[in-house]
Amino acid sequence: MCPESEFRTFGYRRSPVLRDAMHESGLAAVVRAALRNRESLALLRPPGETITMQTLHWPDELRSSEEINVPRTESPRRQELQMARTLMEIAGEDFRLEDERDAYRAALEQVVAAWFPARSGTAVARTGRVTDPRSCLGPSISAGLKP
Repeated sequence: MCPESEFRTFGYRRSPVLRDAMHESGLAAVVRAALRNRESLALLRPPGETITMQTLHWPDELRSSEEINVPRTESPRRQELQMARTLMEIAGEDFRLEDERDAYRAALEQVVAAWFPARSGTAVARTGRVTDPRSCLGPSISAGLKP
């Protein structure tokens, strides 16, 4: 990890070197990452031509499986396992990840839209780069934000 200015200069070369070294060694990296104003542990892995990051729990957030009281049961029968595999195949036939939506986010966006309805002239276009934040805030400020 490095500052953005340093990444622009050196990072484009570092990423492929790190990725290829991880591929060749078969190793992954555990790193600290700042996400949403909080430090988290994360795992870096090199699938294909990218490096992916998966967040992890801190050690004190984990419980040993020995602490969990799991009732002992007999091993499942062969027919039960076959039925479970069949159900998994049926349930997975029509699954398409691209059709999945975050229902919580959609509901939250509806609540926000109800509390702060768009006013004409105050919406900021989502295209292009904002070079002067005041130019985007000006219409909202002059309209007087009233919830």
